[in-house]
Amino acid sequence: MKRLILTCIAGMISVAAFAQNEINRVLQQRLAVESPESVLLFQPQFSSSVITIPEVGEVDELLINDYAIQQIREANLVHFPVQFENEDYSLTFYEHSFVEPDFKVVEVNNGIETEVTDAIQIGKHYRGGVDGYIESFVTLSVYEDEVVLLVSMPGKQFTIHPNGSENGRYLAYETKEIVPPAPVEACSVLEVPNTTTDLSLVQNNLNDEGCGGANVPISYVADFDTFQDFGSSTNSTVNYITSLANQVNALFAADGIELTMQEVFVNSAEDGYPHTSSIDDLDHFQINRPNTSGILDQLISTNNSNLGGVAYLNVLCNTNFNIGYSNTFGTFPAVNIPSYSWDVNVVAHELGHNLGSGHTHGCLWSSGTIDDCGNVAFLNAGETPEGAACWDEFSPKIPSDGGTVMSYCHLNSVGVNFTKGFGDEPAARIRSRIDNATCLPTQSGGDFEGLVPDDAYTTITANRICTDGVWTEYIFDNDTPEFDDDILVMSIRTNGQNIGKITDPGFEVSVTSTTDATFGGGLAVDPDYKTNPNDFFLGKRFWTVNPTTQPSQPVGIRFPIKQGDVDQLLDNVPTGDLDALVVLSLTEAADFDPENGHMNIPYTALDEYTSGGSASDVEYSTRNVGSDIVLEFNSEKLFGGAIGMMSNEGNVTPYVLQSFSASVNDTFGVDINWQSAKEFNAFRYFLEKSFNGSEFQEIAQRPAQGFDDNGAAYSADEEFAFVGETKYRLRMVGNKGTVIFSEEITLADADFGDEVQVYPNPLQASDRLRVDLRAILPTSSATNINIYNIAGQAVRSFEVTGQIIDLDLDGIATGTYFLLLTNENTSKTVKFVKTN
Repeated sequence: MKRLILTCIAGMISVAAFAQNEINRVLQQRLAVESPESVLLFQPQFSSSVITIPEVGEVDELLINDYAIQQIREANLVHFPVQFENEDYSLTFYEHSFVEPDFKVVEVNNGIETEVTDAIQIGKHYRGGVDGYIESFVTLSVYEDEVVLLVSMPGKQFTIHPNGSENGRYLAYETKEIVPPAPVEACSVLEVPNTTTDLSLVQNNLNDEGCGGANVPISYVADFDTFQDFGSSTNSTVNYITSLANQVNALFAADGIELTMQEVFVNSAEDGYPHTSSIDDLDHFQINRPNTSGILDQLISTNNSNLGGVAYLNVLCNTNFNIGYSNTFGTFPAVNIPSYSWDVNVVAHELGHNLGSGHTHGCLWSSGTIDDCGNVAFLNAGETPEGAACWDEFSPKIPSDGGTVMSYCHLNSVGVNFTKGFGDEPAARIRSRIDNATCLPTQSGGDFEGLVPDDAYTTITANRICTDGVWTEYIFDNDTPEFDDDILVMSIRTNGQNIGKITDPGFEVSVTSTTDATFGGGLAVDPDYKTNPNDFFLGKRFWTVNPTTQPSQPVGIRFPIKQGDVDQLLDNVPTGDLDALVVLSLTEAADFDPENGHMNIPYTALDEYTSGGSASDVEYSTRNVGSDIVLEFNSEKLFGGAIGMMSNEGNVTPYVLQSFSASVNDTFGVDINWQSAKEFNAFRYFLEKSFNGSEFQEIAQRPAQGFDDNGAAYSADEEFAFVGETKYRLRMVGNKGTVIFSEEITLADADFGDEVQVYPNPLQASDRLRVDLRAILPTSSATNINIYNIAGQAVRSFEVTGQIIDLDLDGIATGTYFLLLTNENTSKTVKFVKTN
């Protein structure tokens, strides 16, 4: 039978439902794009019985479903129900590997080290939550022949694990019922000799090359007592430690801190630990520790001396004092089953010291002490409190809902509440030490191959950062400590601006591919922002950025795509190439999922980039990284982006016209004005005129501004107004050949001269044109008459007096003409046609 270990912590210690729970955030992101494998872990037809365990009291007994264990082992995302105390809970987990690629297991026998990694089943490990409880926290480890489940949610913590040697039988109980075998000593913390420990908060500068939020590899060493307590079995000892590490690592991870397991050393023979005090055991460990290769070394002893723990403070990259000691319970002697409550607390606490956090009852924090649990305990024991210089013994800070991991509240009735994690300041201090450490293994900036995944309908969210001092790379580490499977989501050059940290609530850098991302060409869309009349196709990959703070100045963006993304767009635009690609970057929040068509997104909500030799505010550059392509450009805001291609290989929004008008001026000419709202790679405006609404002739040209987010003003004029059916339009041409026509406008302030009669109309070749002015001239008066052709050229001029006038137009060519009448009172224009 295979073993599944699912563990829950409670009692005076309850497991993590953190105010800022990174595990729950990752789980929700996974569930947004992937459905979990549903299994039935416990058989519903089994009638649970109640048995009694001395250290726990009454517990329920359940029966495991062996087939479900195998289903879980084969799943990356899994869901199953659990019933406890007549309440039904649904648990969902995602796989998370914390074992380093070169992980090893070594047996130590009288100083002789023998690697036995190949003989050990290290299992699979998961994290997750309880459905409907946003602050819940659960972990899961799967082995060959045992199962342990640990669940915590507000107000309830329970564990389910094997009932010793009873095959298939599992125990379920609230961990608050656990009674420790004996009182446990307080933790001790040591400073490195001959040094001054700086516990100030180091700001996360990351000015040099390296990765922020890097994994911290831990080497665990189990003493001989631990080996004996787990049946003198190296495999069982390793299973206990990996399960313990899964809990400890998840506790750190909920506060945005990732630990990994480098190796496990198991002392399989007498090892000489005195077990007289925690410091004595730590000193013996420092002298006799095996050839570990982790960044921090943690000694685990289940000797029942109840010695508590001890660790050196702030020794992340110190190779001599990078050690800690935890006296765990290991198992309950009466039934030989694991105990995780105290064990997780003490190991996490001592590692917290190694990583730079002091006690919460010390005078180390912005408000003096965070809590006074330890100070009260010391005072009651007749000793000097650690926070004597800053605490108020008459009004101590005792958190009614329990203390954090780095507190001594386990010595107080309120206990340690894992739902509060490490607390804001201790967690920030630990993160700053990790972010600025120089000894941690990292993926160096720019070393990524196979940057972009092929999977369809997938969202990948960065959970790591790396920097070369200029560019910050946002990476998804695939929930493993290996570098080979890391995925570069995108890179940002902030130019010194603070856009927030990846651990900030709500901060997100992600890339999403659509449901059919690997076939079928691009997605044809007709969004509101598009002014190019040709067909537009979106690529099936888009990115999302949600910084803590938007930049106030442009930042650099590098976004990786696959050659296949371009090839799919070329299925729609066979004549195109990489240079025909357009890049779109949002300037405000909007739905940029291509499958939603980019509807309701105005042109003001995005910037467009065209291919160029170097990255700029209007052009993107390209470089190949392995089989992938990295697009680089500058962006004023960080919201998200996409790629696409026009069927004519032009730009999506070369012109946006804000206004276009024509009006008669005081000299009876025409003033024509237009204002662009935005121009992108624009070339030239061609002003055209028509008298019949269908045939247009060019009358003026104006060079376009080119690139202008605010647009530009343009004007032209005509000497004479041909009022009536005169229409104007703009033919706008982009640098990539895109042609856009404006709406047609009719000359404003038009007087069509309906009161002036001309006949015959059309005029035959031998006819004289009679003009009847009686409707506008009550008496005879002087009038100027000018005849213009359709091009605006004067062909005849007359000075006449009278109300009815005959004009000799012999000799003018056939065509359309305008007769302009002007006197001291009025001006009228009438159109007529001359035929053969």
